[in-house]
Amino acid sequence: MRVFERIEVECYSGYKADERPVAFVRREGRYEITEIMDRWYEGGLEPGRPEADYFKVRSSENEVFLLCYIPLSDEWSLYTGEEEDGPRGPDSHDRSLSKGGQGMADEIMVRMIRYFGDDARRTNHAVKVHGFAGAICGGEGISGTTGEIIMLAAILHDIGIKEAERKYGSSAGKYQEMEGPPIAGQILREAAIEEKIVERVLFLIGNHHTYSKIDGIDFQILVEADFIVNIFEDAMKGNAVESVRKKYFKTRTGRDILDSLYPSGRA
Repeated sequence: MRVFERIEVECYSGYKADERPVAFVRREGRYEITEIMDRWYEGGLEPGRPEADYFKVRSSENEVFLLCYIPLSDEWSLYTGEEEDGPRGPDSHDRSLSKGGQGMADEIMVRMIRYFGDDARRTNHAVKVHGFAGAICGGEGISGTTGEIIMLAAILHDIGIKEAERKYGSSAGKYQEMEGPPIAGQILREAAIEEKIVERVLFLIGNHHTYSKIDGIDFQILVEADFIVNIFEDAMKGNAVESVRKKYFKTRTGRDILDSLYPSGRA
């Protein structure tokens, strides 16, 4: 059984309260957190097991700690012991935000939904693009860091549209590309996403309507997933669909999905 010690935690609050810990206090004194090494979620789905947010952190003294936050009771604790079958530390968990995986995408998906608020149209678009991007990744055998980049970019690719409309009165692609990266960067960094992943995701968001800049499979899959959704949302027909297919679809899986959904668009 795990053993925890109640502690006081100082938090950063961004899009939500108590978003991430920045320092904590225990009997020995105050510990400043310099790095969030890992993060994941447990519970919340089973009766009697409340949701728990875990943070593997590094202190300014280079010590590593595991913190746990229970939103239901608004309590923080520090892991101090082990289970009978041995420790089940964050390295054994497969949903960390710093390592990627579904936990990373889930967290960013929630942040995207919060950002768009009652704009259900934009939220639904992002969710659908994310779904098709995942299907293409699976069909093409894409995983690891490249897969993580694709999924995060799919979620946030149109995140600049609100600012584009506010500043320029337009949702044109060039304005989305201008306004998206700063917003996406804040969301990703507040979630402690690895910087090399952040940089590539921001490049994709800042160029996702500039097809001449496609320079890798991550960019290619994002464009194909976005087109699959846009074809439906824009009610494109026949020749227009075929033109998009010839110009922009390169992956076998992307073409298969497009042909299944829009058979009349294939010559």
